[in-house]
Amino acid sequence: MWEFYTGKIVFITGGSGFVGTAVVYRLVTQAPVAHLYILCRGGLLGLIQKWREYLPPNIVKQMIDPRIVTVLEGDVLQPDVGLSMDDLALVRERAHIIVHSASSIALLSSLSKLVMPIIDATGRLAHLALECKHLECFAFISSAYANSNLFPQTDGTSEVVVQESLYPLYYSANIDERHKSLQQEWSEVRKTGSSAAFESHDFPWAYAYAKHLTERLLAFTFASSDKRLLILRPSIIEPAQCFPYRGFCRPTSTPHIIAEAAGAISVAPAIRLASRFKNPNQDSTIDYVPVDVVVDRLLVHLALGTAGPVHAVAGDARMSFQDSWSRTFKHRKLPWSLRPKWLSKSWHSKDLHPIGRVYPIMGAGFKFVEDQSMIIWQQLSESERSKIHMFADKDKLYHDHEHMREDHLWICIAHLIKRRKLTRRLVQLLYHSLASTESGEMGESDCHCMTSKSL
Repeated sequence: MWEFYTGKIVFITGGSGFVGTAVVYRLVTQAPVAHLYILCRGGLLGLIQKWREYLPPNIVKQMIDPRIVTVLEGDVLQPDVGLSMDDLALVRERAHIIVHSASSIALLSSLSKLVMPIIDATGRLAHLALECKHLECFAFISSAYANSNLFPQTDGTSEVVVQESLYPLYYSANIDERHKSLQQEWSEVRKTGSSAAFESHDFPWAYAYAKHLTERLLAFTFASSDKRLLILRPSIIEPAQCFPYRGFCRPTSTPHIIAEAAGAISVAPAIRLASRFKNPNQDSTIDYVPVDVVVDRLLVHLALGTAGPVHAVAGDARMSFQDSWSRTFKHRKLPWSLRPKWLSKSWHSKDLHPIGRVYPIMGAGFKFVEDQSMIIWQQLSESERSKIHMFADKDKLYHDHEHMREDHLWICIAHLIKRRKLTRRLVQLLYHSLASTESGEMGESDCHCMTSKSL
């Protein structure tokens, strides 16, 4: 499998992010690529600074080997993704693979604020890909929850089965009509910050709809091209089970650490959550997938020629809500416990606790089909399988979910309370053992969605 990458030149965005960092590590240390170009605001120095926050020096040094890695100054929000004319020509001339992992992860942002960092930025990268002379594949990191609007359409008696396919919001058997409808939908989003399609389908976040729309736009963009499009859909990304090292993560990009941090400082005795299930504790499921599983699924499917949507999920290792809840909030120091309180309400209800509004899918259930990964796994030799992490190790996943690093938890707690000095001092008294590990400024995350005041 790894031989596919021999002599290949890869261009990646989001190389400083949670997924992107692990992709870069895997390509540099395992794949025989000819060269790797990384787009990063702040160039090489900016990338090194971000990597040093969560990677040991020896790994950072390995990942910036100038013989195979070049960092290009740029920004996906700018025309031509912020590349100079020379660098743009370089990518067009040399790239065989483009991996677009840069994205906003602000779950509670409005659709209008997500147009540029998700939809527009991906469009720019897609058009750059079509201009690349030798490009073989464009890989887009989407989300398994791009189709989370399917859950409100069910009767609430079982998990929703989500296939590895595109789900058009408006169906027409005529391809031209579907294309026209899609372009009208995209034009409406650009002009108004919303669309009839968005308003008529119950997505938990505008983020999910933005990913859904982006997937469909990409499919039409590449429909008449000979260049392959791969759409990878990770579920809720967890710390690594193996590489770059076990437990690697960017805490403020790791949902369950953010949720535990919020629960650790919440004064409420109960977290109000929404669900359509009669017994949400048992019937709701949460799919957590280690970041290295996401990366190896991406690289294996890239190598073996997969096109279209592919799920990168935990599958049978997903947790019931009860299992997840019992492994969370272990570090809560307040003298009363935190319990879930289920409401039969929309996942947009203002009656929900802030944690319930940020993560409404906690009361839902999805079974993400992963047939393509199962098929590809059978095609690999025993030797290849021994070097690839395509599936979540249930024992490691459950253990690591329960025993997170305390400094990671404090990073998220500190971010949530950083603008409230009095709250910060009180929290430090309760969590003094964690506070001693406090870091400086945090990166972009879901943390901004919750504040100590609302908790």
